[in-house]
Amino acid sequence: MMGGCRARKLAAEDREAAPCHGHASFYEDLKQEGFVIYPGKVSEVDTFRIGTIGEVCPDDVDRLADAVVAHRRW
Repeated sequence: MMGGCRARKLAAEDREAAPCHGHASFYEDLKQEGFVIYPGKVSEVDTFRIGTIGEVCPDDVDRLADAVVAHRRW
């Protein structure tokens, strides 16, 4: 990338470990904050995925982390 920041990792959250956590409501909460998550499947475990497209800088990651903490239910 030309002068931008770049994401290097993909994180997955085990949704079965948090049965009270609904993907739809968490999705909507994060969408209101400007982020989109995707349901995922890693092996036999249901997860959600956070990926990146385009320029992602430290402030973006901080905003995402704050949004996840504010809206998580596990």
